[in-house]
Amino acid sequence: MPPNSLAPKGPPRGVDALVEALLRVIPQGGLLTAGGVVVAETYRRAVEVLKRHIHTLISSAFIITGLTALLPSLAVVIVNAVGFTAAGVAKGLSYSLTQIFAIL
Repeated sequence: MPPNSLAPKGPPRGVDALVEALLRVIPQGGLLTAGGVVVAETYRRAVEVLKRHIHTLISSAFIITGLTALLPSLAVVIVNAVGFTAAGVAKGLSYSLTQIFAIL
């Protein structure tokens, strides 16, 4: 069985077609390789996406930072509103300890 008998027939598709096209354009022995061109194009597209969505990214970062500071303090406010205080917790702990020792 020949080694290429399982290869797809017809024109190359996707990445294979891109690499073949790049190899036709890039001179042999040039400084850039097909992989380098693909990496450069991918980097350029990533930078474009970041530039296009920079305001969304910055506002999301501000929201996350604000929530990181706000949620613990909000939890304290809720606990205090329900009635838990340091004195109440100390009373409950002392009551629990007296009950434990009363059983013993």
